[in-house]
Amino acid sequence: MSSDAPHPILSAAETQQLVEKAGVPYIDVRTPHEFAEGHVPKSLNVPVALEGAAGPHDHDKLEPNPAFVEEVRKLFPDTKAEVIVACGAGRRAARAAALLSEAGYTGVKVFRDGMKGWTAEGLAVEKPGA
Repeated sequence: MSSDAPHPILSAAETQQLVEKAGVPYIDVRTPHEFAEGHVPKSLNVPVALEGAAGPHDHDKLEPNPAFVEEVRKLFPDTKAEVIVACGAGRRAARAAALLSEAGYTGVKVFRDGMKGWTAEGLAVEKPGA
């Protein structure tokens, strides 16, 4: 676990350990469309950005989700609770972690490699209907 960043940065192995063994919630901040294509088992989808008119695959056109912190707060009202945030490769997760910290969350950890790192390690992926 790296502590050079404002939030602890986790590897795939550390993330898997925390989610599977310790039950730390994994918040996937990708869009619902991306989440539906495959996600970490037991993860929750709370998008930090939403698809704009450009469609689901134009990540440069994503619009901030103004309800992101409110949605997380409904799921996890305890701002001291540990949570892991992740996206596809790290950029949106860093933004989500910053937003949660600004809202008073102190147990935020970032899975630096997101779904790209998870699948590269050959870890289990859950897909709806599969």
